[in-house]
Amino acid sequence: MPAMEISTGFQKSEWDEAQRIQISEDLIMAAKDELRILALVEGTPALKKPEVLQRAIERYLHCWLPLAQTHMNGGSKCLEPPLDCAWIWHCHRLNPVQYGKDCRNLFQKLVHLTPLYLAKSPFGEEKLRAETERETIQLWSETYPHEPYHFVRYGEDGSECTFSTTSFPPSKVRYNLLAAAERQSSFYYQVNRPWMSDETYLQEAEKRYRGFLHLIRRASKAAEYNDGPRPFIVPTYDVDLLWHAHQLRPLAYRLDMVKLIGRVLDHDDTDSDRSEGQKLNTSFLDTCELWLKTFGSVYEQAGAMYRGPGFDPAPPAPSQTGKLNLKTTFMEELMQANSQLLKRETVQVHLVLFGAGNIPQRLSGSHFFVQVTAMNKCPTMRLITEPVKCSTTQLTWNQGFTFEAEISTEGLQLDLMFYSGPIPEPKATCLGGLSVTWNSILSGPALSCTSWSTIEQKSPDSGFVASQLHYSLSITPPSAAPYILRFKQGHMTDYNGSSVTASSAVEEFRQDGQWLSRTTIDHSGEARFVVRIRSSTAEEEKLIRIHQSTSEGFHPERNVVAMAQRLAENADNMQEWSLFGGAATFTIQGHGSNGLEGHIQGNLGFPMRLLAGKRLEYQGQSAAPGLCFTLVRYTPDSPLGKATALINLSSASFEVTKDESVTLVLLLSSALNIYLSEMKPTLRPPVWKKLPSAVRRRQRRRSNGDLGAIRLLGNGLSSKWCNHNHNRSDWKPSSKTLDLHSPWWESNAALRKTDGAVAVVLAQSAGCGGGCGGGGCGSNCGGECSGGGCGVPIKDANTVHHVTAGAGCGSGCGGGCGGGCGGMLKASITVQPITAGAGCGSGCGGGCGGGCGGNFVKASTTVQPVTSGAGCGSGCGGGCGGAVKASTTVQPVTAGAGCGSGCGGGCGGGRGGMLKASTTVQPVTSGAGCGSGCGGGCGGAVKASTTVQPVTAGAGCGSGCGGGCGGGCGGMLKASTTVQPVTSGAGCGSGCGGGCGGAVKAPTTVQSVTSGAGCGSGCGGGCGGALKAPTTVQSVTSGAGCGSGCGGGCGGALKAPTTVQSVTSGAGCGSGCGAGCGSGCGGRAAI
Repeated sequence: MPAMEISTGFQKSEWDEAQRIQISEDLIMAAKDELRILALVEGTPALKKPEVLQRAIERYLHCWLPLAQTHMNGGSKCLEPPLDCAWIWHCHRLNPVQYGKDCRNLFQKLVHLTPLYLAKSPFGEEKLRAETERETIQLWSETYPHEPYHFVRYGEDGSECTFSTTSFPPSKVRYNLLAAAERQSSFYYQVNRPWMSDETYLQEAEKRYRGFLHLIRRASKAAEYNDGPRPFIVPTYDVDLLWHAHQLRPLAYRLDMVKLIGRVLDHDDTDSDRSEGQKLNTSFLDTCELWLKTFGSVYEQAGAMYRGPGFDPAPPAPSQTGKLNLKTTFMEELMQANSQLLKRETVQVHLVLFGAGNIPQRLSGSHFFVQVTAMNKCPTMRLITEPVKCSTTQLTWNQGFTFEAEISTEGLQLDLMFYSGPIPEPKATCLGGLSVTWNSILSGPALSCTSWSTIEQKSPDSGFVASQLHYSLSITPPSAAPYILRFKQGHMTDYNGSSVTASSAVEEFRQDGQWLSRTTIDHSGEARFVVRIRSSTAEEEKLIRIHQSTSEGFHPERNVVAMAQRLAENADNMQEWSLFGGAATFTIQGHGSNGLEGHIQGNLGFPMRLLAGKRLEYQGQSAAPGLCFTLVRYTPDSPLGKATALINLSSASFEVTKDESVTLVLLLSSALNIYLSEMKPTLRPPVWKKLPSAVRRRQRRRSNGDLGAIRLLGNGLSSKWCNHNHNRSDWKPSSKTLDLHSPWWESNAALRKTDGAVAVVLAQSAGCGGGCGGGGCGSNCGGECSGGGCGVPIKDANTVHHVTAGAGCGSGCGGGCGGGCGGMLKASITVQPITAGAGCGSGCGGGCGGGCGGNFVKASTTVQPVTSGAGCGSGCGGGCGGAVKASTTVQPVTAGAGCGSGCGGGCGGGRGGMLKASTTVQPVTSGAGCGSGCGGGCGGAVKASTTVQPVTAGAGCGSGCGGGCGGGCGGMLKASTTVQPVTSGAGCGSGCGGGCGGAVKAPTTVQSVTSGAGCGSGCGGGCGGALKAPTTVQSVTSGAGCGSGCGGGCGGALKAPTTVQSVTSGAGCGSGCGAGCGSGCGGRAAI
């Protein structure tokens, strides 16, 4: 496919004329040298300080410029300026008109020097530069004996700068060089991309720079002819890099511009306001339109657009003793583990779909759109344009997409789809399509393609005219991308790697000698490592081992590539770990409510820091929630620090650069998660719930090589290609397009604590939003998902005051997936009043609620009044009610304490509160079990040696009105039980549905079980109360089992020896109106 198939002969002639513009400078070499200077300045914090810059300006004007003009026609062939002077000279020349005026005022000539990159040397550029600097220092010292050559060295922050006593007279230069240096300081961030120094990319940029100059030439002539203002043509950053490089050769630039347009083309960098309607924004849109009209191609080149504002700097490098070198024998051995990982290469892609032609007349009136899919990987990835109704044989979309793609995706498949009815999907038919491969673009003469291409029709009619698709595509050269890894679900094993049964893992809080094993997969979906964490015991501390994953599995003593052992922890929120057998230590220190700091010291190469949050390159790339940490290295090339890894504990995902040790990152992430689970519970990731089968299938697909394969990017195209009217009544975009809108770290997974260890699991709602291959919706994702998150776990010997609304899971209004877990209260704890919403927050909107409900209250605990909504908030919710264990006294539980009321579709359900042995329950009032709504749950279970006082109307599950599925089992009454009058609704009520009525076992006495005592009437049913021996139940009134309506499920369980008094109306599940399915299980609590 030709690289630049221009639409008209006029546009092709314009492009050819632009390429004939003569430039008397090697711009590609000049651009590479410019990037070198910019990198040196970026790595020197001192050159951002005003007092340092002011002194640098004085040295430049009074020392460097006079020295340069003296030797530019003789003496030393090349000169190397001091770093501070080089930066000011750089900024001065980027205002070529002003620079020329200042040089003539000072020296009556334009100051220019032969650049070092043009000099030939058999010893290489590095040695040539060192020799040139030595000669320049000698000249400087002879000319300025009292002013040192070096004022600021690379990497210095300004504290080392020595301000000499040399005083300089006022300069004749009136140009504000300080402001110019401050403006140019952000330019390097925009061009610091791996492809900007690529030869092929720079060659394409030089062609586009000639096109840019051609537009200026044409516009200048038109302005002169019409006596109008000069045009303001805005460059993209690839063009701007070449334009800067041209200006840095002032003599060549002057000669070339005078020949081209008759004057020196000025460079205005004073306008930086990109907001809509401002000069820079409107002029850029005008430039895009002019480029498209003149050359027939899209101006917005992949990899050359505005990246947004720069990131905040990292803290300084930690102090180290001795000189560290990354290339130690130990680090070389450590980095060998990276060799088994598959390398990733990515390209940035800009795709614009203009329209289509030669549409068959028989399809007039149909709606057409283009479907974009990857040729390989990401089978669920799909982008679609806005449907357009066909009234002629021509169609127009003018819609674009920008994204990053792994080179292994091979390319794009563009299919022309149509439908005749009102619903576009899944009834759309494919008229035909075409493929565009990355290799076809990369192997061509340019990195872009604009074409009318014939599509291969699926079932052409006889004598048909082939339809065509008009599109533009540009890509960057492939560049090395970081490794992406993710933990799979963990499981408990013994020392030899054999799985531990689920029952023993659940019932034992801590098991000696057990290991948590979890597999680490890379972006290809292949298992690369097995991370094993040993539960700590009285004799042994916690231990982390990393094994290489092989086809034969792993042996507990073989293939160990890394190890960490916990050394100590104290009351100051600190844990210390020994890494790699004592080669280094990792100390985690908590500060305040949210602060966390990680210190790494030892024989691990260059200094590093572990910073909380997304920092440096990762800052601002995503607003998705997540518990993230950034690993920062301080190297000679990056003295200010560069991000070498991003750890996302919420998604159990990691991104690691090729220069960082993967095994080190795995150890750090495992230790961090253990710390957060044990010592900073307010920050720990959400507790995992079992995944629905559909989500598990989706995750398996995404684990098969799709993780990070494609992700959409912002700031890629102008608004011309992004003004899509999604409010049209016939526009219904596929939800699958959402799979691309987030980078890999928004894939939602969770890490949980299991038997003193940490397991990695995938979150329930993984699937909404999350990037092809990782996707998932975390808590508070906006319109798609609301709610979610974990409550606050509270541990031994604590008093908790006033757990207020929303303490468990936040409220939210919006459809999608809610859920999350409520707070956990453990032994020897006193809890003061827990107010509304403390379990799971309320929410209004359809979708799935769920999650664990109210607080778990364990042995030797006193819980004060639990008020309305303390279990699960209202809305379409459900989930688990509160569990109350042995030797517990529960004060009055008021309305809605189990699950909150609400009216809305979706799934309700959940079990009500469970009350076990040696428990006394004070009056349980209306709605105490599960709140009203479409929900339900199981009725109360009352076990041996229990006395239940009057249970009034609705104590099981409340009544309600709404369609759906009910069902379930009724109450069970076992031996040695006396049941006092059980009134209306105690068994299973009449109606359509039913379920199981009350079961009463010997020796039991039941008195006056009246209408509906098991499950209430209506269409529904569910489970009634379970009463076990020896139990006494008194006065269970109307609706005590499950209320009428569409509901069902489980109510509260009351176990021996228990006394329940005055359980009033709605104590099980409250009434409500809403469609959906009831039933489900609530909080399980073993004694």
